[in-house]
Amino acid sequence: MIVRNSWVTQGKEAAGFIDDADFEEVKRKGDTAIKNWIDNQLKGTSVTVVLVGEKTCSSRWVKYEIEKSIEIGNGLLGIDVS
Repeated sequence: MIVRNSWVTQGKEAAGFIDDADFEEVKRKGDTAIKNWIDNQLKGTSVTVVLVGEKTCSSRWVKYEIEKSIEIGNGLLGIDVS
């Protein structure tokens, strides 16, 4: 709950959280748009934090983000939120 609510003190954009509605809008534009969006989200980062829940391993986009993060040399941090 602490991770989920951490955006409250500084706003979700400042805290680096992505609104589900934003992702849904990108999803409607297709796979290439999703990849480009993820790539842009990773620009200028050095660590990728993956919130690991019940459905995380079944998400192809989480897998893509992890693969891209490794490719660009980001550290990875997994946080169990289940």
